Amino acid sequence: MFGLNPQLISLIGVVGLAVALLVAWRFKAVMLVFGGLLLTASLAAPVDWQGDAVQTWMTPVQSRRSELFAACGVFLVMSMVLNLGRMKFLSLPLQGLCVVALALYAGVVRLMIAGDFFDGLNSIILALVTLLPGVVIARSLYEDKEDVLWMLRVLASVSIIWVGCCAVQFVVRAKVLTLAGGGRFQGMLSNPQHAGVLLAFLAALSFFLLVNDRKYVFRPLWAVLAGTNVALLLWTQSRTGFGMLVIMSMAIFYARLGAAIIFLPIAGLFFVGVASVIGVDIGEVGFGRFTRGGDTRTKVWEKMWEQFTENPLFGAGSQQDAVHSENSFLLGLASYGIVMGGLIILLAFATGWQVLRVLRLRGYLQGLERRLAELYVGFCGAYFAGALLEGYIVSRVSAPLVLMVIFSGIGGWLVEIGQRRHAEALHAEPIPSASDTWLAEQGSPEDFDAADEYAGYGDESFHSALSDSRRRLDDSRARDERS
Repeated sequence: MFGLNPQLISLIGVVGLAVALLVAWRFKAVMLVFGGLLLTASLAAPVDWQGDAVQTWMTPVQSRRSELFAACGVFLVMSMVLNLGRMKFLSLPLQGLCVVALALYAGVVRLMIAGDFFDGLNSIILALVTLLPGVVIARSLYEDKEDVLWMLRVLASVSIIWVGCCAVQFVVRAKVLTLAGGGRFQGMLSNPQHAGVLLAFLAALSFFLLVNDRKYVFRPLWAVLAGTNVALLLWTQSRTGFGMLVIMSMAIFYARLGAAIIFLPIAGLFFVGVASVIGVDIGEVGFGRFTRGGDTRTKVWEKMWEQFTENPLFGAGSQQDAVHSENSFLLGLASYGIVMGGLIILLAFATGWQVLRVLRLRGYLQGLERRLAELYVGFCGAYFAGALLEGYIVSRVSAPLVLMVIFSGIGGWLVEIGQRRHAEALHAEPIPSASDTWLAEQGSPEDFDAADEYAGYGDESFHSALSDSRRRLDDSRARDERS
């Protein structure tokens, strides 16, 4: 169905057995499978200006991306079955379930409406074996903040492999790295815009770990990865990716910079302006696209809206039949019709509701938990900001799709922790102070009145406060007697 050959099936079987044994021994090893999902989603065969595939040293892997993505999904299913008792089926986040619903509906339209039975069936199976168990496991995986931190380390480490693959290709045939973009870096993906979105997420994760990872031995690695990812992001000249990185960086550094974080976008624009001038002077890097301006999307948006109005119920029937992918909402309407548009809006509302819950409960989170909450909010903001200019929400295999599944679980864990602390605070009995204990043992009724009046004083000033209260009480009684 996916075009698997016997050799690939055998390899997947051997790896699957090893993963099953590893997960059976330690459930949290499934984080490596999520890393595999992100890596395979970050590989795609490049194409030239005529749309023909271009050979790279990773072509055998890139051409089998869907199959390898499905294989990682099978490992997730195995992990879920081996650990059914750990799964939190009753508290799955609506945010993650919306992602699954989007993928399933796209498969149904392809299967029943577009007439591409096998392609639609492939889409449905892919969603059921990757996204659905991914949402369940991502919600059930974390026991404490250290587990979340390890997941982020795994995801950030994917950039080591991805950048390494790009480095090998640079040595073998460097031209392929910028083929489709006319001098813009696309790496191991088929489009500079896709590479920009991926690098924005990877750079933000590296920034977060650089300032929050308590294992200081890793911090030099995160610093190198952050610098490398930002440099490659600038090379893609993706304004969408750069804007997404600014949004996530504002959330990540909010705790350290406070209100001054508002100047980060201004600093980013200044940097881009300087880089543009340098790029023009050198004549090779070409950063000028950042500030060139011009409208590159309105005509595409109009075309997608025209396709939707021609068939509002089911659209063109497939993402491949719609033009370009410059807006996720319009692409969903143009490709799959009004229902898909409604599901995307539902995903946006579900994400916004979860963000509001995390922010409302943020006061009950502590230390690193608060930093994770800020990262979650920044990711959600960047995800939908980028979706206004890119079509990855309705993609079948993509890095943002994998990250949304994972972060939906992180958001669910943050809400769970916040609600638990909130409930504990409501039912906790107040701890009596030393002054309360002293009064309970030997105080008079008047003393209790004084204690109520001076409840805000610390224990060290209690006796002097009590003496002052007694003196005022005596003066008041004397005035009453005179009157």
